[in-house]
Parts: sequence; C-alpha cells; structure tokens
Amino acid sequence: MQESEIYELARSVISTITRDVNDDLYSSLDGSLSVSWGTTENVLQASATPESKVNEPPVHKITISYALVLRLYRDLEEYYDYIANKSDQQKFDQLFQNDPYYTQLLPMNIEPEHCIKNMFIGAITWVFFHELAHLLQEHVYVLNQSTNTSQYLAYDEFNTENSITLEGKLAAIHHTLEFAADFQAIRTCISELFRHFSSNELDDSIGIFVCAISCAIYRLHDPKKLNFYSEIKGSHPPPIIRLEHILPQIWEILDLLSKAEAIKLNRSELVHLCDRSATTACFFWFKKKSLESDSLKSFIHCGTINRPGGKEYMRKIINTWDEIEPEISKNKRLDDPLALIRFTEQYRNIVFENSDS
Repeated sequence: MQESEIYELARSVISTITRDVNDDLYSSLDGSLSVSWGTTENVLQASATPESKVNEPPVHKITISYALVLRLYRDLEEYYDYIANKSDQQKFDQLFQNDPYYTQLLPMNIEPEHCIKNMFIGAITWVFFHELAHLLQEHVYVLNQSTNTSQYLAYDEFNTENSITLEGKLAAIHHTLEFAADFQAIRTCISELFRHFSSNELDDSIGIFVCAISCAIYRLHDPKKLNFYSEIKGSHPPPIIRLEHILPQIWEILDLLSKAEAIKLNRSELVHLCDRSATTACFFWFKKKSLESDSLKSFIHCGTINRPGGKEYMRKIINTWDEIEPEISKNKRLDDPLALIRFTEQYRNIVFENSDS
C-alpha cells in the first residue's frame, strides 16, 4: 500500500470512530472531541489534550503523527511477511508443541493485504482509544492535582525515548495512569470487535488484534531498560510490562463473553491464542532488532510478578491507584465502572504476600 493510501485509511478509520464517539458520548455532555494529525517528520507520537477545565463540558483533542501511522503499517507488513514466509517456523513448532489448538499463526484464508489492513486498524484504533481514555478519565487534571500546579497541558506519549525523567511519586502516578488508559482502551477495542465482526469472523479477528497490539508495543521495547528500581522512574512502564497486563485482560473479558455464548472459543483456547500471538510478535521484533540471545528473557512476556522485583513494582502501582482512583471516579466523563482498572483481591493477595505495605 502506498503512503498516501495508508494515511487515507488511518484518517477514514479514526474519523469514523471520532464521529461515533461524539454522537454517542460527547453530545450528551455538550462537549466535543476532535482529531489532528501531527506532521513533524519521523516523530512517532500520540497525545491527548483537554482544552476545557474539569468542571466544564469537555472539549478534547487527540493528536496522532503521520510518522506513527506509517511506521505501524510498515511494521505490520514486515510481521505478516515474517509469518507467511515461515522464517521461524521450526522454532514455533517446538514452542507450541504442547498447545492443543496450534494449527496456524495467522489466518492464511484471508488475503495478505486484507489481513495487514485489519491488523493496522486494530493497532491504530488501540492508540486512539488509549488517548481517549486519558481524556475521559481526566488524567491531565490528576497530574496537575498531584503536583499542585497547572504545568501539564496535554498527555504526550508513544515517543517514550524523549519522555521527561521522573522519579518517585510522580513517576508512579504516570506509570499507573498508563495502565489505567491501557485497561479502558482494551475494553473499548474488544467492544468494537464485537460491533464490526460476525460470530464466524471473531476467532480470526481476535488473533489478528492481539498480533497488532503486541507488534505496536514491542516497537517501543528495549530489554536493556527493563529494570525495576527501588523507586519507579520515567513517564511510562516498560512496554513488555504493559503487554503482560493487556494479555490477561483480553482473555478474561473474552472468557466472560464465551460463557455468555457470544464467542465460540473457550478460556483455554483464548489463553493459548493470546500467548501465541504475542510470542510471534516477540520473536519478530527480536530478530528485527538483531538482539543477542541472552536478551530473550527480558524480551518475552512471562508475567510481571514472576520477574525479579515485579511484585515490589506492582505494590507501588496498586497503592498509587488506590490513592488516585477516588479523584478519577469523581471526575471521569464516562459512566462505565467497568472501564476503570481493577486489581482483584486474589491478585492483591499474591502481590502483597509477605509485605508490610
């Protein structure tokens, strides 16, 4: 697909979603949501800007750079070729030999361009809904309240290489808000899947969606930066840690829907599907970045609390969420309690086991 066609596809998809969100939500709040397209060359970026105060009708803007749009599409083209050409087929056959549902890694009954297009739509939609979550949960307001300033005018991200250096409590708040935005975005994306695909198409579309999200996240991941400090640092969690929370959220939501007979896949099939999709994205990026074999442990998903320092990290995230959640619940623009991130009692017990905090 030519660059101009990719940009047009992105504009068409996002314009349609924006119109629907305005009709379904913002109109009832006497507000508006707009989208702008960043033209700065080679800057992979997305941002969320509230142009109204928290006690006013919401006037919100999402900005997505054309460079990000193009890079996401080209990455997914390369990923599709990697799978279709069976570049690591022997490796995957060995990795998934105990997976009873392993037959293919991508639905090869779909035309290549159509499959790539669907992956791209999944990825760009996730970016959009992640930014929307920052706006609907008033995360910029939370940051300003936390710093007792008005220094935050927008929530800038994706270009994490240029993120400001943060430490301590403010860094913990930034990390926690990223998890919160991811949670709402995934919930919304799954709703969109069910809105646009028939029951016969859902099995393939779920796998395509997980591949797309995984590829988008792995673009940002640098295994050298996967360190759990005694104090949280930076403005974003390590991308692989975000993926390790997104994957179980996907299969947990879909498992509930399967019990309601909305989809055919059972829980075991869903878990294996998510694992396969994320694992193939991992090995694609591992090869693309020409990493040394000793980096694989910090590159592949394994569950955050299974990593050294993972439980300590998540204790800070949960404690921070418990502190800021009342403010978010009070000011959020979306009346959907299931859109807010939740840490179950079982998960909390595991994380806080043998801990005084």
